[in-house]
Amino acid sequence: MKWFHSFRAKLILTVFPVVAGITIATLVLAEVKFMQSYRKLFEEQFDSQIGNYSSAKKKRMDGLSNVLDKIAKQPELLTAISKKDFSAAGQLLRSQLESLSGDRLLSELPGGLLRLGGSGPAPNLSQMLAGHLTGSDKDKEKDKDKTRNQPGIRLPLSQMPYIALIDPEACVGCGKCQDVCPVESVRFEKKRRKKEAVKAGTGIDATHSDYRGVAVFIEAAAGQGATVSWELIGKAKDLAAKLHAPVIGLLLGDHVDGVIEDALAYGCDAVHAMDDPMLAAYISGAYGRGLADLCEKVKPEVLLIGATPLGRDLASIVATLIETGLTADCTGLDVDEEKGLLLMTRPTFGGNIMATIFCEHHRPQMSSVRPKVFKLPDKEAGRTGEVLHYPFKPPEGELPEILEFIR
Repeated sequence: MKWFHSFRAKLILTVFPVVAGITIATLVLAEVKFMQSYRKLFEEQFDSQIGNYSSAKKKRMDGLSNVLDKIAKQPELLTAISKKDFSAAGQLLRSQLESLSGDRLLSELPGGLLRLGGSGPAPNLSQMLAGHLTGSDKDKEKDKDKTRNQPGIRLPLSQMPYIALIDPEACVGCGKCQDVCPVESVRFEKKRRKKEAVKAGTGIDATHSDYRGVAVFIEAAAGQGATVSWELIGKAKDLAAKLHAPVIGLLLGDHVDGVIEDALAYGCDAVHAMDDPMLAAYISGAYGRGLADLCEKVKPEVLLIGATPLGRDLASIVATLIETGLTADCTGLDVDEEKGLLLMTRPTFGGNIMATIFCEHHRPQMSSVRPKVFKLPDKEAGRTGEVLHYPFKPPEGELPEILEFIR
């Protein structure tokens, strides 16, 4: 048996490399032959297309030259040139060229492209062009009305000199075709959003001029403000300095006088509060309605909320009620001083990319920030500011009742 195992081992070690080598060589040879065949086929097709293109181009140029020679030898045109009546010669030559270009275009385009509908023949393009060049504005409006709902016509008749056939599947709407067209035969019209008016020197949209201030929602529980709220007030002071705006505290709760004093001490210029027993514990519907009402009355241009479990739930509710954008879990906040926009940076794609987001068309610009992202500011005891109280108007419908807190 030993000799058998030894023989089998020698056979495997000898035959296997040979078989593997033959296989690899066969694959390489097949790949080379395939590439050679593909290249030969490509060259044949390329040469054929170039030949067809050259032949067609020569044929067209010869035909055009013959027609132009006939036009140039017309007695009327020669007489006008000999008399130096260039105006009459230009008009005659123009009509001839219009007729030539119209007949040529109609012969090459699909028969139904310029058809006005029904089974009638396609209109003569030279007549349409002449009507466009010499017709009145009233006639042009009639042409527009006739062709507005016709599926076969790409442009109104009054615009027919600007004919361009564009493949909608290939066009990306960049408009470069208009810029590079050597004969200006392409007109690209793209609807653009009108830029909103901006106040001179302020960088603030005129439509948002009544929004002012950087607001921070102060999360409070058991008579104490959340640390993340004080961290956001510290950042709000930096943002407010760039926007030349005050720092505003928005507070909901019951018996919140102590929290108001802390908010002023940490840097709020004004605190707007709703102090009501119904706000003693967090209920999403009540808090959402209350904070939305404060935003509508105070009109801050920026609203910062701590990304705590309470803050995450509340921020989405408020953004929905006041119909504005919300950027969640931001790690960086800054201001575009030229445009007056809050630049909100947050990780995306699993943290591999940092995206900077801004809310251009809605106010307030809302952002939620996780705790410990920004530094806790120094507390200035005895600092004062404006304090305004508002009545709380509960939302319609029955509110849930809290039976017990489980910590």
